[in-house]
Amino acid sequence: MTEWATRKPAALCAMAAASMILFVHTAVVGQDPEAQVEERQDVMESFGDSSKAITAYVRQGSGTVEDVRRAAAVIRQGAERLLGLFPEGTGVGVGDSKALPAIWEQPEDFAERIRTLQAAAADFSSAADGGDRETIARSFAELGRACGGCHEQYRERDD
Repeated sequence: MTEWATRKPAALCAMAAASMILFVHTAVVGQDPEAQVEERQDVMESFGDSSKAITAYVRQGSGTVEDVRRAAAVIRQGAERLLGLFPEGTGVGVGDSKALPAIWEQPEDFAERIRTLQAAAADFSSAADGGDRETIARSFAELGRACGGCHEQYRERDD
């Protein structure tokens, strides 16, 4: 049996995701600013769709833990891509962007908030894998706080 065949499926998925992140980051860098904003918004919309599935499971008791696991994977993979999805020149005024100039004025703080989100997404993915509804709910709340940490300071508010 080859070395690849004996690896755990999660490790193989992680390697595939890392390769995809590199590919997508390279593709985004070569796009025009409006296309970059659209790519970013697609990721954010996937977070929203995933959050709806998780909320249904946690609050309404509908759906399955498998739905939560799939949603957690989407969020985790998207979070890993985020730093590459905010190139300079893609702020408010470009397409439908709501990204405030503070992102590029305070890049270290912004990057730290993204890393916080990435850690929360990884923790949530682990909680989802565990399958305990209470643990999933607590971890989901932490994930929400991490999302809000960026939105409060770095995203234009809706009217």
